Amino acid sequence: MWHTKKVDSLQAGKDTLRAALSDGSAYTAFQTMLRMQGCSPALVANVADWLPRAAYTTLLYCPTTGEPPFV
Repeated sequence: MWHTKKVDSLQAGKDTLRAALSDGSAYTAFQTMLRMQGCSPALVANVADWLPRAAYTTLLYCPTTGEPPFV
């Protein structure tokens, strides 16, 4: 998003993406993309039902934030 000048900073890009995931607009955009590619309305309406689910999950914790050391 920063490279396309849609945001002014890395943090603004992160915030924008977090908001889109949290408010459901990313999911809506995914459904729109499927519709535009010709997927059936029934499939698009229930896309979450056909996405694969893992049989087992494990939470992984990291001792650092993953933030690069910007100088």
